[in-house]
Amino acid sequence: MKKYMLIGAAVIFLAACGNKPEEKSEVNLETKETVTEATEAVTTESQTTEIPTTEKLTTEEKQAVKDSDITTIDGIAHFNLPRVDTYEYGQVLLSNSFNIKGYHAGDAAGDLITQLGPAKKVYEQEDIKSYEYDNFTVGVKGDKIYGYSLNIEDQHIADGLEEAWQNQSENTHSEYMRFDRDKTNGYYIEVYPDMDKGLYTSIAIIGENHKESIAEDSQPSGSNYNFVSSDGTVDVTSPEFHDYFFFENHTNDFADIKAGMTIDEIADIYGRPTENGQDGHQGGYYKFGDIAVSMINPTDKIAINPSQKISKDQVLELYGEPTEQSNEEPMGDMFIYNTNPTNGYQIRIMFDGSGYVSAMLNEPEEQ
Repeated sequence: MKKYMLIGAAVIFLAACGNKPEEKSEVNLETKETVTEATEAVTTESQTTEIPTTEKLTTEEKQAVKDSDITTIDGIAHFNLPRVDTYEYGQVLLSNSFNIKGYHAGDAAGDLITQLGPAKKVYEQEDIKSYEYDNFTVGVKGDKIYGYSLNIEDQHIADGLEEAWQNQSENTHSEYMRFDRDKTNGYYIEVYPDMDKGLYTSIAIIGENHKESIAEDSQPSGSNYNFVSSDGTVDVTSPEFHDYFFFENHTNDFADIKAGMTIDEIADIYGRPTENGQDGHQGGYYKFGDIAVSMINPTDKIAINPSQKISKDQVLELYGEPTEQSNEEPMGDMFIYNTNPTNGYQIRIMFDGSGYVSAMLNEPEEQ
């Protein structure tokens, strides 16, 4: 069976996920030719180590290692993976919320491998050591988790991931897809197909910046903030957005938009304002991608209307418990965050009738 082979470091890690573990493949980076050679599986102590018990752990430690997503099949760890071709689980992957026993891609490896118990196979090439379990593989590089590879072959996904996740692959001229909304946040995702079967068979969550797509001083064109793209689209799930919006931006400014700027000045950064895809404005608000600017009064209030579908549960996971909640008419459901009660500003997150975020406002606190 012909497998699609990725050129680059990820090929070493993903080799552990093939259907023929007795073979390993790598790509000669000079000739771009795939070289396959038969190898014996590497036997390590972790393959003979029993699954650790929690009998001697404290109550707090027992809770820390509890993970209902992990079960065992014939003594090998198995991840209970839900359908990945849904918007909700796509956001788990795209935001690097995916974890195994609390460990995310890019984290220190800690005792994860010990907790998971014996692996089916262990591969070691260059500086990446891959532990293959029943339907997933953990790659360890040095003392950190290089990434996870999830076997999705049994989900029979042929296409539709971009539509389901509402995110465009930036790898448009290749069979595999790469999703990397933020080039500086330390992880990216790649989805690989089996070209013979016409199905996507694995998803890799890599805990490093993609080396071919980031320069040391890179920032998205037209913005000095890496959570805002050049067209005004805002990644409200990024940690940088959280830190800026909730803890730093307690003014009427947002990113490159400053109070008192004219529409022409803002358009120099994000292009002409649009409303429903047409030039113009409506109700006193000019829209630049996800950013809505009110020109009704001198404060120039700015709201974020995220194109991402963010549910209430995701808001709680991303931003924590709000200072207060409200579901009073006519405003409907609303979370209020007031991280600094002395600065005169608060964060108001409003939800639509389907329970997704409709607007995020950093506004003067009600007196």
